[in-house]
Amino acid sequence: LTAWLLVRRPTEAQLALLAQSERWMERTAVRSALLLSPRLPRAVALSMLSRSPRPVLERLASDPAADPLLAECARSLLEAPPGGAV
Repeated sequence: LTAWLLVRRPTEAQLALLAQSERWMERTAVRSALLLSPRLPRAVALSMLSRSPRPVLERLASDPAADPLLAECARSLLEAPPGGAV
């Protein structure tokens, strides 16, 4: 699935549908690939951030190719105290 995300250029609708799947969102590699996809609608990506594990947030925050808004939100989440609001 991650290869499909990276190579096949899925549509925004396909990515949004995949992001709604609890089964696939449990997988760190899929969540990371989705968040790093420039085709994922920004609203969907933002809604995924707060439920993303630390390694995914770290990768997003440090990737120069990531959407700048998403990268900044990931950095804010990483800097927030555990259980605290951002």
